[in-house]
Amino acid sequence: MVLDKFISKVFENKDNKFNKVCVDVDVINSIVFYSKKSFPNEFLAMFDGYVENMTLFITSLIFLPGERSHNSASFNDWLLPPDQKKLGSVHSHPGFNTAYPSNADLVTFSKYGSFHIILCEPYSLETMNAYDSNGDPITFEVGKFRKEEDDLMLEDLAEIQKELEEDNGFSEDLFTKLDKAFSDDDDFYDSLNDDSEKVNKYSDEFDEDI
Repeated sequence: MVLDKFISKVFENKDNKFNKVCVDVDVINSIVFYSKKSFPNEFLAMFDGYVENMTLFITSLIFLPGERSHNSASFNDWLLPPDQKKLGSVHSHPGFNTAYPSNADLVTFSKYGSFHIILCEPYSLETMNAYDSNGDPITFEVGKFRKEEDDLMLEDLAEIQKELEEDNGFSEDLFTKLDKAFSDDDDFYDSLNDDSEKVNKYSDEFDEDI
C-alpha cells in the first residue's frame, strides 16, 4: 500500500496518475531515426499520448523549433497549445555510454512531465534509459499501443483525395503534398543542426522513402 502511494506520487502529472509506461514501437523507431539524423547534434522532442487505467501510453512525438548543438538542445515550449499535456521528453546524447542525465537534463525533467528518455550511440532501444521527473531510473514496455482512430487517419486522407479528384477534378496527389510538407520540416530541422566541420556517420542508413 505504501509502495503504491509512492509510485503514484512519483508519476503524478497534473490530473493524470500512472504506475506503468507503454511506448509505441513506432515512437521508438522514430526516436532512433531522428537521433541518427541529428548526429552530431542532439535530438530533442516531447512525448504525446494518453493515460488510461493507470498506464501512460506514449503514441507520438511533438517537434518544436529550438536550438540544437552537439552538447545541448532546447525548444520553444511557448509554442505548445495551452491544452497540450506535458507528458515527458526524449533527447539523444551523441557519444557512447552517455545516456545519463546532466544537471540541465534534470531541470528539463522537472518542467516537462513525468517520463523521459535519453539515448546514446549507437542509438537503439538497447541504449535508451528512462527516468521520472526526479531523474530516477524507471522501466517501460514497448509494443503497439496507438489507438485505432489514430491509424485511421491515413484512410481518411485517402478518402479526401478521392473526393477531391471526383468532385473537383483535383489531379495533384495529396500524399505528394504531404511528403513535401514533411520534407520541408526535415530541411528546417537539418538547418538547425548545420555543422560543416562534422560529418553524420549514420547518413548512409537513412531511407529517403520513410
